[in-house]
Amino acid sequence: LDRSALASLREDLGGAAALLRIVRLFLEQLDPQAEQIEREARGGELETLARNAHRMKSSAATLGASDLTELLIRLEATAVEGDAAACEQLAGDFAAAVAVARVAFEAVVEELDSEVDADG
Repeated sequence: LDRSALASLREDLGGAAALLRIVRLFLEQLDPQAEQIEREARGGELETLARNAHRMKSSAATLGASDLTELLIRLEATAVEGDAAACEQLAGDFAAAVAVARVAFEAVVEELDSEVDADG
C-alpha cells in the first residue's frame, strides 16, 4: 500500500474514523467485486470486465493499492483490446494481488481501530 495516499485521503476525509469507514467499505466490497472480475476475465466477458475493472481501479488507486491498481489497469486495457486469452492469463495475477491487498487493508483497519478507540 502507498501509505502516503492513505495519509492524504485521511486528511481529506477529516481523520482516522472517516478513513476507517472507507477502508472497511472497500474490504466489504473487495471479494465480491474481485470474484466477478475474475469470472469475467476467465469467461471472456470483455465489455463487462473492462467496465468493472475501471470502476474497481478508481477505488484501489484512491486507497493506495498500487499493485492491485496496476493489474486492474492492465485488465481493463487488455479487455478493451479484445484479448480474451491475455485477460484469462491476468486473472491469476489479479487474484494474487487481491489477496495481498486484503491482508494489507485488514492491517490498516486494525491500526485505525486502535487509534479510533484510543481517541474515542
